[in-house]
Order: sequence, then structure tokens, then C-alpha cells
Amino acid sequence: MILLLACAPDIRDLDHDGDIDVAFPDTGETDTDTDTDDGTTIDTAIVPSITVTDEGSGVSKVVVDANEGVTYVDLGVPEQTNVLGGWEISFERYFLRLNGGVEGPGGVEVSPITDQAFADVTTAPKSGWVTDTDDGMALEDWYIYDATEHVMYAAPVVYAVRNGAGEYWKVQFLSYYDDAGNTGFVSFYVAALPAL
Repeated sequence: MILLLACAPDIRDLDHDGDIDVAFPDTGETDTDTDTDDGTTIDTAIVPSITVTDEGSGVSKVVVDANEGVTYVDLGVPEQTNVLGGWEISFERYFLRLNGGVEGPGGVEVSPITDQAFADVTTAPKSGWVTDTDDGMALEDWYIYDATEHVMYAAPVVYAVRNGAGEYWKVQFLSYYDDAGNTGFVSFYVAALPAL
């Protein structure tokens, strides 16, 4: 038990830049980490966990392998980043978190749109914006669980997403499975929206 505690990550603002950092005890075995003044290192290495396909008309299909650790996604590119980078949504299995509210300093919020298809959403809504709080995650209802078949389906919702820099996107989740039926592969469409 002592060995496990000694290897536990330190999660706090280590470099005092306003961002939450994840640090591991310095083992000296990697050169991809950033040293801090207190002798810990911030793990900034990125293990590839994302594929992006251009669907045309400004739409990208993103597939995140969310099976190993947390994957941070920058919707603006879209691309995978690390906890220190500019990210909007993080993925860990079926847990989706925003870089806003209690989960991060990025000011990210979402507004669910339930009455329009993805292609028909051309502007962000003026109201309905929420972020992660102690009472719940803003994207916790992105899926519907069928208890009879033990299958997860993406909810028929388009999410408008905005970050603290005033950038907007629309996101629609597609599946929790890869083509072979393996779990933990979250796929979604994403496209930019004009700023309000």
C-alpha cells in the first residue's frame, strides 16, 4: 500500500499558471515531463488515442480510444492535446468532462439542442449554457443505456460548445463502440459555429 501511495499523482496547479496539472513523482526515466520547483514532474506526454476523419463541409468525425487514462481533445483543430494544452472535452471511458466549472479553468460550457439535426444547427443558442459542477457533469447524459441489452446508445442531442476564448462548435456523439463492437471508443461529429 505504501508503494501505491508513493506513486500516486499530485493533482493541483503546480506551476502556478492557473491550470490544473497532473504530476507524478520524478523517477528520472522520461524526458517528456516538465520539472517544477518542488521536485515533481508534470506528465505532458501524449499517448495517441484519437483519429480524425474529414467528412467535408467543415465537419470532422473524431474517434477517441478512451480506454487508457484520460484523453484531452482540442475541438478547434480537432486534435488530442495534454492536460496543459487548450482542450474542451476530456474522455475517460464513458466519463466526459469539460475544461470548465469544477473540472478545469478553460471556461467551457455546453448547451444541449434536442430539436434540430446536426446539419441544421448553424448558430449557437443564446441560453441554456451549463458546465461541470459538484452536482453533476454537463455531458453525463450524452448516452442512453439499454439495461435489457446492456448496450449504450448516443443520445439524440446536438451540443453547442463554447470555451472561455469565445470559440464555438457543435458536437453530436455517435457511438461508444468501434467497428468490432469493442467498448470505450467514443465517436462524434464536430464543426465550428460562428461566435455570438
